[in-house]
Amino acid sequence: MKLSTAAMAAVASAQMSATYNNALLHLDFHDGAANMVRELFKDYGWPDLVTENTGFSFLENINDFNVAYCMTSTFTGISTTTDNNALYTNIDNFKTRVANDRNTQDLYASLAGCMSGITFSRTEMSNYFINFPVGNFDGVDLGALMTSVADKHFQSAQDAATAYEAQTDYTNASNAYLNSMRALRSAFKQYNSGISNSRNTAEQLTDYAQLAWEFIEAGLYVYENEMEAWQFGERLYDEIINIDTIVYKQPLINACLQKVGPFGMVHQMMVNFFSILYHADVLFQWAELSERYIAEAIWGQTFTETFHNYWSQYFYQYFYDFSQYGGEVEAWTNLAATFLDPYLQDTFYNTIAVSVCGFEEA
Repeated sequence: MKLSTAAMAAVASAQMSATYNNALLHLDFHDGAANMVRELFKDYGWPDLVTENTGFSFLENINDFNVAYCMTSTFTGISTTTDNNALYTNIDNFKTRVANDRNTQDLYASLAGCMSGITFSRTEMSNYFINFPVGNFDGVDLGALMTSVADKHFQSAQDAATAYEAQTDYTNASNAYLNSMRALRSAFKQYNSGISNSRNTAEQLTDYAQLAWEFIEAGLYVYENEMEAWQFGERLYDEIINIDTIVYKQPLINACLQKVGPFGMVHQMMVNFFSILYHADVLFQWAELSERYIAEAIWGQTFTETFHNYWSQYFYQYFYDFSQYGGEVEAWTNLAATFLDPYLQDTFYNTIAVSVCGFEEA
């Protein structure tokens, strides 16, 4: 099977992008199949499946790759095997069959083991369903219920699993992946509805509260962050408006007033220019922080490609040498201003006094 060769990369998201599917993955599917299964178990009060001798937990050991792989291998394999298909669609008594039918016990033990990487015996699977503590089975025709579940969701799960195996870009935000999770969740919900096992109200409210709190918390962080950024923004705006004065005119005026020599003037221009770039960089860092808060709330992940990253990579890094804090060009220019300008300042002033500074004479 092709999916088995994809290893963990099969469901490891590639570069996280701001797509609708990625938002759905976080907001509706708890960031992946494993978390979704855990939430379903918790919401409906299902107990964890634990090995009797070693105490290994099914829910603790499942992961996104294994759940997706098992959905794919199970449903794509079943599509060509009538006997296996019958195990899903023609179950007269679910609990009795799991407890007594060797093939069905093997099937569920295999699925649990496939998803968690833990070996479960037929006896453990039998005891799990015999001692199942939730729902009301009185008067429930489990054969009809399981047939109805299969009729409504088997084909969609099979189609999604087949599409997932056929794709080349395995991500846990692909349409095929989400569709297979929808089928799994819908079947789970229908079965629980059939045995009169409804979602725990407290768990539902907790889920909604946690989801709401993510947005509230992100909003508070963004508000605080933007208040800080506003101060830098005002300062940067003033500097950009007056950039010709700050970078060019003021150092030149200082040279005309004989406060600095040629290297001192260039040093001031360089340092003032980098200061504006630095303030822009700080502002972009604040903006990136807000982006991360928002992305975490909507997509459950932060971006690795941001405007600040592009700014740093393609522009800002090329001016690091102008910085007063470790900049090589700045350091050499400062040394030249210190040791050479005393000998060059008068000659330089006489050169610019009339033509540049506008004085009548030098």
